[in-house]
Amino acid sequence: FKDAGAPDEAELEEFYEKAKDTKFADPEKYSVSYTWIEFATEEEAVAARAKLEALRQEIVSSEKSLARLAKKQGVDAESKQMILLSRNELPEVVEQALEAKINAVTAVVEDEKKVYLAQVDKFKPFVVKAYEDVKAEVATDVQKIKVDQLIREDIEEIMTEARESDNGEEVFCAY
Repeated sequence: FKDAGAPDEAELEEFYEKAKDTKFADPEKYSVSYTWIEFATEEEAVAARAKLEALRQEIVSSEKSLARLAKKQGVDAESKQMILLSRNELPEVVEQALEAKINAVTAVVEDEKKVYLAQVDKFKPFVVKAYEDVKAEVATDVQKIKVDQLIREDIEEIMTEARESDNGEEVFCAY
């Protein structure tokens, strides 16, 4: 078996540059509190909008959290508080909250069955880990890729020799 050799600095940097935005990055994440009221009729929708709009106004004027005030007003707050979520893990109508500033509350948002209100509690921005911080991991990954490539080459060489062999002997590969 051939020696893969240690990767050089150029190989490491090239691998890091290609993978840094995916493998060596932490995506933006949010902690969001939100609540909703379901409705079946237009009358219920109007009442739900009014209730959440009143809650919104109280949040804005008091600068208190949605989760805390929702409970006071008898609205169940489905809170994703203290949990950092990626955008794709949030309800679609809560996306609006992500454009808001931290602690800002969204406008009342409605879909065909529910009225929503949301507030961004925390935000963690997209961060790419520095090359120096992940250099050992990069070296391990590049080394594995080199070894895998050598193994594939050796297997291909053995298979080619076996196909070209006319003596009918079986070829055993112990990888």
